[in-house]
Amino acid sequence: MKLLFLASSSIHSIKWIKYFKKAGFEVAWATFDTIDSKLRQEMGLEVIELGGSKSKLWNFARAAVKIRAVVRETKPDLIHVHYIGFYGLLALLQDKAPIVSTAWGSDILTNRNNIAKKRLVQRVLEKSLMVTTDADHMIEAMVDLGADRKKIKRINFGIDTVDFTPDLGQRRELQKSYELNDAFPVILSTRNHYDVYDIATIVKSIPLLEKKHPSVKLLVAGRGPETENLKALVQELNIAERVSFLGGYNMKQLKEFLTVSDVYVSASLSDAGIAASTAEAMAMKLPVVVSDVCENREWICEPYQLFRASDSEDLVTKIETLFSEKEKLANLGERERRIIQDKNDYNNEMAKMAKFYFEVLPKSSTTTLPISSRDRVVTLDRLAAIVEQVKSEGRTVVQCHGCFDVLHAGHLRHFESARKAADVLIATITPDEFINKGPNRPVFPAKQRAELIAGLGAVSWVAINKWPSAVPTIEMLKPNYFAKGDEYEAPDQQVNPNFQLEKQAVEKAGGCVYFTREWTTSSSKAIERMRIGVTP
Repeated sequence: MKLLFLASSSIHSIKWIKYFKKAGFEVAWATFDTIDSKLRQEMGLEVIELGGSKSKLWNFARAAVKIRAVVRETKPDLIHVHYIGFYGLLALLQDKAPIVSTAWGSDILTNRNNIAKKRLVQRVLEKSLMVTTDADHMIEAMVDLGADRKKIKRINFGIDTVDFTPDLGQRRELQKSYELNDAFPVILSTRNHYDVYDIATIVKSIPLLEKKHPSVKLLVAGRGPETENLKALVQELNIAERVSFLGGYNMKQLKEFLTVSDVYVSASLSDAGIAASTAEAMAMKLPVVVSDVCENREWICEPYQLFRASDSEDLVTKIETLFSEKEKLANLGERERRIIQDKNDYNNEMAKMAKFYFEVLPKSSTTTLPISSRDRVVTLDRLAAIVEQVKSEGRTVVQCHGCFDVLHAGHLRHFESARKAADVLIATITPDEFINKGPNRPVFPAKQRAELIAGLGAVSWVAINKWPSAVPTIEMLKPNYFAKGDEYEAPDQQVNPNFQLEKQAVEKAGGCVYFTREWTTSSSKAIERMRIGVTP
């Protein structure tokens, strides 16, 4: 599937784009932001810089012409708009590709108060095949603007809870590099510097906190149009020694900030669902204090973690309550992390999004085979979505599974025979780390084995397994048939002791085993013959 993202270089947009690139989608990204060469290389995809300020008419007109040309040339299956504003207008000004939109919060809640912007938002909502958001109150706000409730899906932005795993062993060393220690109560803000995030309220809390905690430190990460005003406020309050502006940051730096801090604060006046930055802090077991707006109350653990928006005195009260509960902080951090793991895991949310992509496209588009064999190697999540779509069309799926190292004519005949059992043949292959066939195996790494199999005419899609056996893969994919050679058919077969478990898994999923009856040989025997110089 070809996706064209219209999005800023926000770390949260980048996470979505990276996921679908890694998942095997063909992805391009158009943005008004300037993208440095390091990020381009890291993304590994086409970045279309639209140039200049999006709010200047001439720059925007040029960008619209550029997008129309890109869409006509590349023919994306979907355009995905991140933040319904200028990027939404760009999507409306092309007439070739269907649109999917993601509402962030302020694009709906703020723009609805301006007649022209409200009409733009309504038009984007109307033209979008699907709209995603991360909060129930946002669903209601969009319905109030005339959006079709059936088109709106809840997808949380998600946090990679594996990536955001706290490592307190690093804290001491990192404290030294940031010139901090445990004598400094450290407060952290990581929201970008816009009016809606009201970072000024956090800054104003510092002189009040300083009375009880003279060594308190505020770390202000991020940047934006309010940065200079915030610096001026710090000077006006005479707290320059207490506040450090850290500027923009990458993921590594963000995790460092979260590790050295004692409490995270968000003073936002408006959010959709839970802010990604708040979820990142919670995943790192960092106690959070957030403004009592929108759905924040549904995510936090204790009442003293909420303060009245724009009220710096109430914020101070809540932070001091948190500091007074020090013996409970470890348990609080554990509870916060469990909430994020259960309700806001990035990989789970993106897998749901992949499924929705396939659902909104015309059926003929979702399962069209790419020409390149590399494009037919997909992640298991994407393969599961493809299988579900194929079966919803009334077609059947057969799954082949194995090491396929080294590929030989016996494998080819097995695939061709299995293909006769169903409309679509998918193959899953054992990853390198679970191949136990002797030294120097596998001969070919998993990605190469997958690409070779995808190049066979009988095979539609290939994915690399995550597990040592096919059982969880079968449970995930639920094929109509699971193909094995007839050497597995005898009740007392010794080829693979896992086969009975695989058979049970496919039957439990409503399918059955299909035995192919073709000439067979062995990769291991072929490799041994080559090693000793014996011809077949």
